[in-house]
Amino acid sequence: MCLGTVGRVQKVEGGEILVDFGGIQRRVVCLEEVREGELVVVHAGLVIGKMREEDYRRNIEEIQLLLGETGK
Repeated sequence: MCLGTVGRVQKVEGGEILVDFGGIQRRVVCLEEVREGELVVVHAGLVIGKMREEDYRRNIEEIQLLLGETGK
């Protein structure tokens, strides 16, 4: 099992893309087609998949609930 980090594609440059991870930007390798603005999952400098916006938001909400940070 690996740990992937979700980031948003900022710029596509051939097989390399610039991804923003909450303010930290890194260039990573991408072997599939992506567009600027899409969410990708990155492990060890390689895009291992895409993530839909609604799945990302749901994951964040679940993490906030687990951490007790929703204010409810």
